[in-house]
Amino acid sequence: MQRITLIITLLCLFVASLISQGQTLSGIIVDEETELPIADSHISLANGIATVSDTMGRFALPVKKMSVILRITHVSYGQSDITIDGWPDDLLIIRLKKIVANLDITGVLRHH
Repeated sequence: MQRITLIITLLCLFVASLISQGQTLSGIIVDEETELPIADSHISLANGIATVSDTMGRFALPVKKMSVILRITHVSYGQSDITIDGWPDDLLIIRLKKIVANLDITGVLRHH
Protein backbone atom coordinates (compact mmCIF):
# COMPACT_ATOMS: atom_id res chain seq x y z
CA MET A 1 0.00 0.00 0.00
CA GLN A 2 2.81 2.41 0.85
CA ARG A 3 4.48 1.62 -2.46
CA ILE A 4 1.31 2.59 -4.41
CA THR A 5 1.01 5.81 -2.41
CA LEU A 6 4.65 6.64 -3.15
CA ILE A 7 4.20 5.96 -6.88
CA ILE A 8 1.08 8.14 -7.04
CA THR A 9 2.83 10.94 -5.14
CA LEU A 10 5.85 10.82 -7.46
CA LEU A 11 3.59 10.80 -10.52
CA CYS A 12 1.70 13.85 -9.23
CA LEU A 13 4.96 15.69 -8.58
CA PHE A 14 6.20 14.85 -12.08
CA VAL A 15 3.01 16.12 -13.71
CA ALA A 16 3.08 19.28 -11.56
CA SER A 17 6.67 20.00 -12.58
CA LEU A 18 5.76 19.63 -16.26
CA ILE A 19 2.83 22.00 -15.91
CA SER A 20 4.88 24.62 -14.02
CA GLN A 21 7.55 24.64 -16.73
CA GLY A 22 5.04 25.84 -19.30
CA GLN A 23 5.28 25.65 -23.03
CA THR A 24 6.27 27.84 -25.93
CA LEU A 25 3.58 29.72 -27.82
CA SER A 26 4.74 30.13 -31.42
CA GLY A 27 3.15 32.00 -34.24
CA ILE A 28 3.49 34.26 -37.23
CA ILE A 29 2.21 37.79 -37.72
CA VAL A 30 0.95 38.70 -41.19
CA ASP A 31 -0.72 41.62 -42.93
CA GLU A 32 -4.50 41.13 -43.06
CA GLU A 33 -4.79 42.08 -46.74
CA THR A 34 -1.56 40.85 -48.33
CA GLU A 35 -0.83 37.89 -46.02
CA LEU A 36 2.83 39.01 -46.09
CA PRO A 37 4.81 38.55 -42.86
CA ILE A 38 5.24 41.55 -40.57
CA ALA A 39 8.76 41.88 -39.19
CA ASP A 40 9.69 43.82 -36.05
CA SER A 41 6.35 43.51 -34.26
CA HIS A 42 6.68 43.72 -30.48
CA ILE A 43 4.79 40.88 -28.78
CA SER A 44 4.41 40.95 -25.00
CA LEU A 45 2.58 39.26 -22.14
CA ALA A 46 1.14 40.95 -19.05
CA ASN A 47 3.97 39.48 -16.94
CA GLY A 48 6.56 41.48 -18.90
CA ILE A 49 7.92 38.69 -21.08
CA ALA A 50 8.28 39.99 -24.62
CA THR A 51 9.84 39.28 -27.99
CA VAL A 52 10.06 40.76 -31.48
CA SER A 53 8.93 39.03 -34.67
CA ASP A 54 11.71 38.11 -37.09
CA THR A 55 11.90 39.00 -40.80
CA MET A 56 9.41 36.21 -41.58
CA GLY A 57 6.94 37.44 -38.94
CA ARG A 58 7.69 34.49 -36.64
CA PHE A 59 7.79 34.73 -32.86
CA ALA A 60 7.94 32.44 -29.83
CA LEU A 61 7.08 33.20 -26.21
CA PRO A 62 7.36 30.98 -23.13
CA VAL A 63 3.96 30.75 -21.42
CA LYS A 64 2.94 28.93 -18.26
CA LYS A 65 -0.82 28.94 -18.59
CA MET A 66 -3.25 28.06 -21.34
CA SER A 67 -4.99 31.43 -21.48
CA VAL A 68 -2.93 34.53 -22.26
CA ILE A 69 -3.38 37.99 -23.73
CA LEU A 70 -0.80 38.95 -26.33
CA ARG A 71 -0.19 42.66 -26.80
CA ILE A 72 1.16 43.26 -30.29
CA THR A 73 2.49 46.65 -31.34
CA HIS A 74 3.98 47.83 -34.60
CA VAL A 75 4.55 51.34 -35.91
CA SER A 76 2.47 50.70 -39.07
CA TYR A 77 -0.23 48.56 -37.43
CA GLY A 78 -0.80 50.18 -34.04
CA GLN A 79 -1.53 48.10 -30.95
CA SER A 80 -3.72 45.00 -30.72
CA ASP A 81 -4.59 42.79 -27.77
CA ILE A 82 -5.27 39.18 -28.75
CA THR A 83 -6.70 36.64 -26.29
CA ILE A 84 -5.47 33.08 -26.72
CA ASP A 85 -7.58 30.47 -24.87
CA GLY A 86 -5.92 27.07 -24.94
CA TRP A 87 -3.05 25.83 -27.05
CA PRO A 88 -3.54 26.24 -30.80
CA ASP A 89 -3.67 22.97 -32.75
CA ASP A 90 -1.49 24.43 -35.47
CA LEU A 91 0.80 27.41 -35.95
CA LEU A 92 -0.85 30.53 -34.56
CA ILE A 93 -1.42 33.06 -37.36
CA ILE A 94 -2.20 36.63 -36.29
CA ARG A 95 -3.49 39.00 -38.95
CA LEU A 96 -3.04 42.74 -38.40
CA LYS A 97 -4.70 45.57 -40.27
CA LYS A 98 -2.48 48.43 -41.40
CA ILE A 99 -3.23 51.89 -40.02
CA VAL A 100 -3.97 54.50 -42.65
CA ALA A 101 -3.07 57.98 -41.47
CA ASN A 102 -4.56 61.09 -43.00
CA LEU A 103 -2.06 63.90 -42.80
CA ASP A 104 -3.14 67.50 -43.23
CA ILE A 105 -0.55 69.74 -44.84
CA THR A 106 -0.83 73.13 -43.17
CA GLY A 107 1.95 74.95 -44.95
CA VAL A 108 5.04 74.68 -47.04
CA LEU A 109 8.37 75.94 -45.79
CA ARG A 110 10.66 77.20 -48.53
CA HIS A 111 14.41 77.52 -48.01
CA HIS A 112 16.50 79.79 -50.25
